[in-house]
Amino acid sequence: YILNIDLSCNRLLSDDGIAQHLAPFLHTWPQCQRLKLYKTSIGDGALAALSSWVAEGHVHELHLSDLGAQVSCATVYNLLKEVHDKGNYPYLNNDNTRCALWLRLEHNNIQHTEQLINKARADGISVTVVQRPDLGQVRPGAPGGGGSKNQTEVPALNLVLFHKQELRVSRRWASAFL
Repeated sequence: YILNIDLSCNRLLSDDGIAQHLAPFLHTWPQCQRLKLYKTSIGDGALAALSSWVAEGHVHELHLSDLGAQVSCATVYNLLKEVHDKGNYPYLNNDNTRCALWLRLEHNNIQHTEQLINKARADGISVTVVQRPDLGQVRPGAPGGGGSKNQTEVPALNLVLFHKQELRVSRRWASAFL
């Protein structure tokens, strides 16, 4: 079976809610292949709570853009590192084709994204940044990664539009709910 969970655009969803309810649920019933949490009030706490589940390799798409709380370089790096250390990505799709985790973290005001990617790669983490022109060829659940058209290696992670970090949504609304 395939399970998709879409809690996006829910401003009442918090780091504590993820840590106390969703993360334990996903550890008990881990087969969620697509998790959408964009435009919620979550941030570093939720990413930290979800990291070990993500690293288990069940999720194929994780949508965490336009979050209402701070998302730091350190938390993103820790997520990438845990995924790398567990070694469950790239995953095999239904056709036994290797595919990267589709990870959307754009528009979160993450600082120094280029340095973060360089550090991850220097530490052996297999990550590709998918740019807008690549989106016609690189899709979730499909082999390959962004960047070089001749890429034969499938990265563990595709960070979609990762360098686009300008906030599109004010975070003032989120602080009213915390």
